[in-house]
Amino acid sequence: MDILDPTATHTVQDVFGYDVFYLWASGFLARHGQDVYDQNALASLMYQLGWPSDEYAHAVLTPPWALWLWAILSLIPFSAARVAWPCIIAAASAIILTRIQGLLAPHHKKKSNAAALVLVLLFPWYWSNIYWGQYNFLLLLTLLGASLLLLQQRLFWAGVVLSLSLCKPNLFMGVYAYLLGATAHNKSVALIGGAIAGGSLQLLLGEALVPGITLSFLRHGTFDSGFSLPGASLSQVFRSLWGGNLSLLLPTIGCLVAFSYGLRTRFSTKNFLQVIVPLSLTIAPYMWSHSLVLLFPTYCSIAEYLTKIVRRYVYHLLLLGLALSMPFLFFAWYERWYAAVPLLALAWGHLSSRGSPHVIPDQQ
Repeated sequence: MDILDPTATHTVQDVFGYDVFYLWASGFLARHGQDVYDQNALASLMYQLGWPSDEYAHAVLTPPWALWLWAILSLIPFSAARVAWPCIIAAASAIILTRIQGLLAPHHKKKSNAAALVLVLLFPWYWSNIYWGQYNFLLLLTLLGASLLLLQQRLFWAGVVLSLSLCKPNLFMGVYAYLLGATAHNKSVALIGGAIAGGSLQLLLGEALVPGITLSFLRHGTFDSGFSLPGASLSQVFRSLWGGNLSLLLPTIGCLVAFSYGLRTRFSTKNFLQVIVPLSLTIAPYMWSHSLVLLFPTYCSIAEYLTKIVRRYVYHLLLLGLALSMPFLFFAWYERWYAAVPLLALAWGHLSSRGSPHVIPDQQ
């Protein structure tokens, strides 16, 4: 069966640690100088690792500039990595999400560490990342680090940190467009320079592992194979309903809106995390629902709003939401229903930011 054949039937079983197979296998192949995008080599290794015999091994979607990360992971024996990786995800995500709460909250409203951790544990997509073995905690770390550096006007290093998001560039098209608009307004290329420097270094690491791997990545049309899969992206839903050309309109329009927003507003952590990130996920051409963990700042905003209304019962409501969502988090067949979540988060972010004094006044 050909992954690029649009008539082929692809199954997605619900395997615990589904993605750690792909990450570890791609890192192992790269570390041994083999073509990660050779699907036969990838599938052969995955079946040796214990991949279900009746489950199709899709082409790996990891871009060549991210291979160095998984080459490091593959240094751990797979049997140990499969246990250690979910533990790393759980601990790192909890720490980063707790720190994001501190970044968003005014000093006089900061929660205790215990209360902040409870809020994390009640967030549905915290658990789905652990289950699938996904590395979105690295993207959360990127957003946190970049936000702190942007607030400090350390633009070059903010760009370097943001280059880590290139491991999933499909999720950050709106973010990139917004930052390009901000760069055009500020007339400083330091941010872009840092992103180019960081991205180039990662690409060189990928080429050092497997010479010519970038050409192989382009030749196999790896991202295209992902776009044809079902997923939690509004663009993917449009593609399944009306075809590829129309589905490109949403990312195009969204990027123009984000660019305009960057041109006319000052940087604000709240607006960046609660407006631009949801916009970026809304227009993503390819996404799975575990990436909705990036909407944690919106979740915090909603929790804060509920606290004002039903202070005594806010954790009960969040626990109820977690319980209702749990049956659907771990089954890939429900993915497309989540496409509305980033759009709702964007609407919430826009409404909650109205009246915020971040619009740049016209120059006289």
